[in-house]
Amino acid sequence: MTDVALVSDEFELWSRLASEFERAENPNELDFSSEDILGCSSSIAKPGWEKFTESLSVDEVISLIRLATLAEMRYASMQCGAKSPVIKLVKILKSKSAFSDELQKWIKSVTTNRYLPHGDLMDML
Repeated sequence: MTDVALVSDEFELWSRLASEFERAENPNELDFSSEDILGCSSSIAKPGWEKFTESLSVDEVISLIRLATLAEMRYASMQCGAKSPVIKLVKILKSKSAFSDELQKWIKSVTTNRYLPHGDLMDML
């Protein structure tokens, strides 16, 4: 099985959680199981994850950004600092000319991760 195929399978978990997030009246109060969060946190470090996410629609990427941003604040296993999946997902949106000021403001309003949404300044130089 290829790396992309493995990531595709794991994306089902991310997709399910993102759908729950989008349907929730108050997403800040969602409480996912520790198994789900551990599954998500381990999948983002695997080879093929970035390549797979490049094939997603803009709406799917935005849902993943929202989910990962809130999950990082609520679950210790999702805290990634400058290696946050949000940064990579934002880069994908930028490459599609779809990263909005509104989404940037939302990210900044719900996180204390100083690297979000653009990453470490030193990496950009």
